Amino acid sequence: LDPSYIVGGELNEPGANAYRGSGDYLVCEADESDGTFLQLGADSVIVTNVEADHLENYDNDFKVLEQAFHDFVADARGARVVNGDDPGCQRVFADLDTVTFGFGEECRYRAQDIALSSFGARFALVVDGSVADQSGGHFELNVPGRHNIANALGAIALAAELGVDYGAMRAGLAKFRGVGRRFDLRAEFNGITLVDDYAHLPAEVGAALDAARGGQWKRIVAVFQPHLYSRTNTYASEFGIALAKADVVYVTDVFGSREDPIPGVTGQLVTDAVAAAGTKCEYVPHRSDLAGTVAPSLVPGDLCICLGAGDITSFPDEALAVLAAQSIADPIGLAAQELGSLLVAQPLRDMPLAALTSFRVGGTTALYVEPGNEQELLAACRVTTRLDIPVFVLGSADHVLIADAGFAGVVIHLGAGFDWIDVNGVEATVGAATPMSYLSRVASQAGLVGLEAGINLSGSVGTAVRHMMASKAPELGTIKATLVEVGIVDVSNQGGGSALGVQVRAFMDETPAGPGPETSDEITIWAKFRLTMNSLAADRVQASMRPETVEAVAPQLANTHPDAPAEIPLASLFVGSDELDVVDVIASADCAGLQIGGASISPELDIIVEPWARAADVYQLMAEVIERTAARSGAVVMSNVELLGDPSQ
Repeated sequence: LDPSYIVGGELNEPGANAYRGSGDYLVCEADESDGTFLQLGADSVIVTNVEADHLENYDNDFKVLEQAFHDFVADARGARVVNGDDPGCQRVFADLDTVTFGFGEECRYRAQDIALSSFGARFALVVDGSVADQSGGHFELNVPGRHNIANALGAIALAAELGVDYGAMRAGLAKFRGVGRRFDLRAEFNGITLVDDYAHLPAEVGAALDAARGGQWKRIVAVFQPHLYSRTNTYASEFGIALAKADVVYVTDVFGSREDPIPGVTGQLVTDAVAAAGTKCEYVPHRSDLAGTVAPSLVPGDLCICLGAGDITSFPDEALAVLAAQSIADPIGLAAQELGSLLVAQPLRDMPLAALTSFRVGGTTALYVEPGNEQELLAACRVTTRLDIPVFVLGSADHVLIADAGFAGVVIHLGAGFDWIDVNGVEATVGAATPMSYLSRVASQAGLVGLEAGINLSGSVGTAVRHMMASKAPELGTIKATLVEVGIVDVSNQGGGSALGVQVRAFMDETPAGPGPETSDEITIWAKFRLTMNSLAADRVQASMRPETVEAVAPQLANTHPDAPAEIPLASLFVGSDELDVVDVIASADCAGLQIGGASISPELDIIVEPWARAADVYQLMAEVIERTAARSGAVVMSNVELLGDPSQ
């Protein structure tokens, strides 16, 4: 109807609190705080609630304030619309002819079929007990919370009394973008949402937090600045009950505004009341310390809502600056904090990695993450990609040599949720964390052959696939022929990781259409093998897989005592051309007996790594083997060991 209006808050859409329209109506936000609402001569009125506030202008007598409200509504010549759910309205206007709105059955205009979201709401309108405008569907709001549905019902009730069409109301409400400082979205950063709200009375605080509960956030963190010493003194308990609807509360000191301090009245009163109501609460007496205290505690999935009528409105900007500085200064710390809220197994800082490798030497990683399933892995990858942190995927007993100085990134070690086997006919689909030796046994027991070479491998399926994709480890040739498909998480070029997902790739060794060498940006999470059914052959394979036979063939698997030296066959650490017998070449180069620091080569051509050895010892010893074989026989052998950091230092 293009009315003129004068209201207290700035509407988000036009960015103003006043407008001169071409219509016949002037909408004015009436103010009871100084009694001026009695001077308006309103034609029609809406009253949302009657509660004890601003009593200093009413002889500190609630009855006097209630009489003023009664006079305000009684003087209206047109529609008198009041909140039928509010006890104050029920009591004060009981003798007047009013139109009620709300959620109660007795309200003339009420809502049903309510759905709440983080920044919106929807409902069906019921008038006099029947759904209104059956063909029109639901009313959609772009502001959240039941209190805003109640506000919409009040506007609908008055508009209906003025003869406005429901379709026009629906279109108008759908375009309404809210009012400044009323659940005002100020920023979103790394999964943290910062909202500002003017709520400074207990009912308003409770309504704002109820609206927050209608969203999809994991935690509601409320930051409250009490307004006025007198109000804080009077309503401390009520504020405590309202704020307890949050998961965590921070309270700073009172914003005095027009009042002088009252001895003993501080934000501590509200803090104690929140704690008494059963919610964790911290008192931050100095307003300037608030952002520095609150922001570091926020994690992805949090809604941080600041509440109050004072200078608390600048808190979101202050918190955003702290969060941004924290992200730049300590990305590992931020990643640890974010992943701590996303993963069941908590990330570990400065985690020693030696025990996860076949060499059992080397330093730590800045952050160790063990996702338990595909969703957790994707979440971890999104965080590390967005924060631009280097990532390395480490399998169990991998031939990975970790620098003594450690790795300044994130090591991902796939958890138990990636250790699974699904056999369907001649196809076996396997999680990347499954031990290759165990897969070989299971396949044999199912009468399937093709994976026998895996019985002597100490690493996981993911490690084996990674080597096959990089054309390493000739002993994997027979297994490579059975690999038909892989599941990959590719964290490269994904626009901050937001589009991360699992890619299924066909593995075809003989054509360029295959996946090619796996890069550090790709993580294998499962593999599919197509095997051959041969029960007689499987019987022979099973016989060769008896525990005593396995220990004889692969003694390094049985030698896992932390104080015992690691023993790794040189043949598994080097590769050459297809025609080259690496063992013969190394033996002819007279490498047996070489020793550098705590690493040596045994007469059986195993690398022996003492518990006190350094990664640099192993690296230099392997470099010596490569140099000696080239000098003695002219043969070129290459390391089959992955390096994490710079082990040469």
